[in-house]
Amino acid sequence: MSRAAVDLFREGKPEKALSLLTGKRDPESLFLTVSAFLALGRLEEAHSLFFANRDAFFELHPVQTIEADFEFRFLKREFAAAYRDIDYFNEKPYVSQEVEEKLRCLPRLVESNVAALSAESQSGDELLASLSSKDDYVALSALSRLKPREAGENALPAVRSLVLDGKRASDLRAYALLFLKAAADRQKILYKGLELIPAALPDPFKEPSRLRAIELLGAEKDVGVARLAIELLDQAVLSAYPHPYPGRGVGTAVESLLKRARRLLGAGDDGEKTPADRRLDALLDPSNAIK
Repeated sequence: MSRAAVDLFREGKPEKALSLLTGKRDPESLFLTVSAFLALGRLEEAHSLFFANRDAFFELHPVQTIEADFEFRFLKREFAAAYRDIDYFNEKPYVSQEVEEKLRCLPRLVESNVAALSAESQSGDELLASLSSKDDYVALSALSRLKPREAGENALPAVRSLVLDGKRASDLRAYALLFLKAAADRQKILYKGLELIPAALPDPFKEPSRLRAIELLGAEKDVGVARLAIELLDQAVLSAYPHPYPGRGVGTAVESLLKRARRLLGAGDDGEKTPADRRLDALLDPSNAIK
């Protein structure tokens, strides 16, 4: 694959990257071509190229291929095909525990997107009722439909309840807290043993150590590893919130993120665990995820 094309894509120049990828048929080049098509809004071309080469992509980047597959299905509302794709991926030979975890979550992922489509036609009262659903995916779908700045006093108590409910998935509680921050909610709330004023909280995705980590990850030569490491970074940022991640020791955190990404992609192993590795493991514990 053309290194120059990778650099251009990272620099936000997908059209120029695409010009260097024309005629290249290796899986890495095709995978980047799909990404470039998407960046240019050429969904149909990206969709066709992805599914024509899905088997090769899975061999190369199994986790990212699963994620991309369902992103395409949901963008085009191909829900019947999404259910068939669950069987397609489950029939693949064992690759890694991370892939197995993705596969385990697929049925609920499809169900949540079907629920989100249903939520688009819900009335305001129905959305409020969905926020109180015991199903985390239904509650998340309803939350995603609400606009923080337009959320009335009827909605905020329901969102606060999500934050306070220790039986909810940690990721859902964090999303709800970020919603309250965006809604400029000044009512004190208890979260992870801390008394917080959501409106006064910092934006976790603008935190300096996260931005520095992304800069360092961008220097990784393997674009697939770098992309996955950034996804893992943002999962950890959400899990750690309201505490910053990586915080101090950005360099060691980046090493841990790259190590984990390489292992998940079958390009390395963890080796001996460092304190930074153990911290990342705790933040990315599957029990935090919405199931």
